[in-house]
Amino acid sequence: MVKKPGGGIRFCVDYRGLNNITRKDRYPLPLFTETLRNVAKAKWFTKLDVIAAFHKIRVAKGEEWKTAFRTRYGLFEWRVAPFGLTGAPAAFQRYVNGVLQDYLDDFVSAYVDDILIYSSGSLQDHREKVGKVLQRLIDAGLQIDIDKCEFETKRVKYLGYIVEAEVGIRVDPEKIIAIREWATPTSVKAIRAFIGFANFYRVFISNFSDIAEPLINLTKKEMVFHWDEACNQAFETIKELLITAPILGHFDPEKDTLVEADSSGHATGGLLLQKDKNNNWQPVAYYSKKHSPTEANYPIHDKELLAIVRCLEAWAPELRMVRKFTVLTDHKNLQYFYRERQLSERQVRWSEFLSRFDFSLEWKPGKTMGKPDALSRREQDLPANYDDERIRSRFIRLFQSKHLRSVQIQSLSSEEIDFTKEIRMFEDQEMQNLWHRSRQEDKLYQELTTLVANKERNLPTKLQKEKLVSIAECTLDERGLLRFRDRTWIPHCEPLRTRIIQNIHDSHITGHPGRDLTYSILSRQFFWSGAASDVRRFVRNCEICGRNTIWRETKKGLLKPLPIPERIWGELSIDFITDLPPSGRDNATNCMVVTDRLTKGIELEGMHDISAQAVAQRLFERHYPIHGIPTAITSDRGPQFVSDLWKHFCKLLSVEQRLSTAYHPQTDGATERMNQEIEKMIRIWATYTQENWLALLPVVMGAINNREASSTGLSPFYFMHGYHNEPIQLVEDRTIQDRPKKDGEALAEGFLKRLQDATEWAQAAIAMTQEKQQHQANKTRTAAPQYKEGDWVFLNLRNVKTTRPSKKLDWLHGKYKVLKQVNSHSYKLDVPGKIHPVFHVDLLRYAPDDSFPSQKVGDTQPGPILIDGDELWLVERILGERTIGQGGKGIKEAYVKWVDYTEPTWEPVSNVLKTDAWKKWKKLHAKGKGGG
Repeated sequence: MVKKPGGGIRFCVDYRGLNNITRKDRYPLPLFTETLRNVAKAKWFTKLDVIAAFHKIRVAKGEEWKTAFRTRYGLFEWRVAPFGLTGAPAAFQRYVNGVLQDYLDDFVSAYVDDILIYSSGSLQDHREKVGKVLQRLIDAGLQIDIDKCEFETKRVKYLGYIVEAEVGIRVDPEKIIAIREWATPTSVKAIRAFIGFANFYRVFISNFSDIAEPLINLTKKEMVFHWDEACNQAFETIKELLITAPILGHFDPEKDTLVEADSSGHATGGLLLQKDKNNNWQPVAYYSKKHSPTEANYPIHDKELLAIVRCLEAWAPELRMVRKFTVLTDHKNLQYFYRERQLSERQVRWSEFLSRFDFSLEWKPGKTMGKPDALSRREQDLPANYDDERIRSRFIRLFQSKHLRSVQIQSLSSEEIDFTKEIRMFEDQEMQNLWHRSRQEDKLYQELTTLVANKERNLPTKLQKEKLVSIAECTLDERGLLRFRDRTWIPHCEPLRTRIIQNIHDSHITGHPGRDLTYSILSRQFFWSGAASDVRRFVRNCEICGRNTIWRETKKGLLKPLPIPERIWGELSIDFITDLPPSGRDNATNCMVVTDRLTKGIELEGMHDISAQAVAQRLFERHYPIHGIPTAITSDRGPQFVSDLWKHFCKLLSVEQRLSTAYHPQTDGATERMNQEIEKMIRIWATYTQENWLALLPVVMGAINNREASSTGLSPFYFMHGYHNEPIQLVEDRTIQDRPKKDGEALAEGFLKRLQDATEWAQAAIAMTQEKQQHQANKTRTAAPQYKEGDWVFLNLRNVKTTRPSKKLDWLHGKYKVLKQVNSHSYKLDVPGKIHPVFHVDLLRYAPDDSFPSQKVGDTQPGPILIDGDELWLVERILGERTIGQGGKGIKEAYVKWVDYTEPTWEPVSNVLKTDAWKKWKKLHAKGKGGG
């Protein structure tokens, strides 16, 4: 069930699979040109909209099963055409044509569920014709949506055109509004976007270069941005040419048709194109629309899909006339939209709408999608400041969590984030002092200022050797400040330059961008030699970025396979399939999977208790009498395998314990895959309630042990018995008495020889398989980096389970110190609480330690202490208290200094009421001292 855009509920079924294999109904829709020619001279119009149109069509008898859908109450089939079937529009067009057959092209045009009644006579004549049509609809059982109908009007929008009495037919302004309302550019970037868009159609514009020359000149590096009348004339001329012939063509349903759609973070854009006689793609219509605050928060996948839906909605009359058309998108994942299994309510609604069109979806790299990209990124559609609802809604959503400790939330006004007025950077007194002092102390700055004031055109010889910028590009503003290419020149002063970078990088409106974006924003207003290098160093040392940025580099640490076992059942892997339905007399809910690492044979044990004692006892009772004591056991870091009892058990039996690195279960990937195969077999053979899974374990175990292992080429059963367990036994013609007999010694020697050969074969096969896997895996991995004792690293703790409701937390990348190197792929870190301190190198990333002296560095230990899954922060002392609000409803807060944190925070007193620090604070505060 999905909500209709105008209210109400629509019942939708996901018919993407059925539509993909359905032969398309080619019943023709009304001819575009003939329909417009018939209505061109009319004086009166009435437009009707048939409600629930498709439900008026009966599904062919015997074909209802194709429309079946599943619910919690069973399977249901449609007896009438549902929404979402690809053939429904053509079927209804055939039906409505039959209903209105003798009126069509006389005074009626029917386009699927839109019916237009037109007449060139009197109003009374028009009313009589409307009455005839309404009676036909009543006889056919078709109802109309009165809210969507238009009666006795002189002007109507139909098939994408505006039809107006005594005026004629004209293009719908919506088709060209995206170009006509393109705002005057205010920056070089905006000019480049417009010129880039227009450049696609220069083949249709004679003397394009001459017309666009004033705009092109503004994009040159040496030019200062100055918008004059010549620029405005060129801009308006190009816009007018883009929305008139020969550039803007008339739609022809017989031509090849293409839709290009794109979405930015703040708007959607698109073009409807058709091939002209020279085989060039010619635009027929343009589209551009800003996102609403809600749409601005859609995920990228949905934003790109929204662009396609909007374009098809805008050009539906034209696109339904063509046999098939192509949609181009720069979001590659949209190619798989019709294969996705789970759809959101919004996507289901869009899927139903898209099923009405016959089109193919093709991917085109973003760099080659310049036309719709420019329409979705018009300068006027981008948020101008923080007051834009599209930005405000994102900001509120990002910072509404109470648990974020690394960001200080402050109230912002649009003036505080207006980067076009760089002098606001220096409004606080400290920055003012740095600014004035640095101008006086920087000799180079003073010398350049003097040269520019004297209108010198060349640098002195001693300055030319330093490879500075051209002095011709330097100016002085009205305050006497040195500027380069209309940007403020910042004197050589590390604290001043660092503060400027920090104010830009850490601003709420920029949101800690990467080095390139930070430099791009900074270079709009400021300049100094080496600014790009300084920005790289600053961003590299930003700890907030280090803790929150997604790691996109290749996996670290080359594949390191486990050693090959020397004998059958000599090395085991143990894992569990948990949370199964209670089964058997003991109400077992867990299945222990024991795998022989050489033969890949398995043993399955149903268990209720999987504690260390229960696992050790079951192994000793069931495994030891048959296979003996293993030399090594590989497992994850489950509580039973890290317990003292299990360690003591392995030590007594001289069993090597191999535990996977913390939060890196790839150590035992084969066992994880085996579990998936076991679960699949249980699902296949289990009853509806799945309570008989325990009784199925012998069958599952026998089936898996009789399969050839991919790594050895032999089945585990053959390893252990010397023959295959065939599911079909063939009866030989010869009787047993006719077979040649062998003595017992020969039989024993033959069995041992087969066993030895099989073992050697398996070891060689496993070695070869491991070598192939290692070679393939290492193509996408890099050698493990080497960290030294005392180095700081960021640790990815995304797999740590806590009681927090969200996993998107800043401390998921915590910063910790390296204590020592355990092996080539693992390091021991100084982590708090009960977290196992040894981590695989793939979870680590070097934390740079070369920040600027004036750079503010965040907390070095952002993670809480974990005790039994609960998160605890240690209070070092209380620094103050306050009351928020007035009267008896005020909220009391304490100013808390946390252990291992540099920045104190205000917290509700209720959070620290039982701590020793609070008690100490109240005791000292009562005496009038303070600090505790």
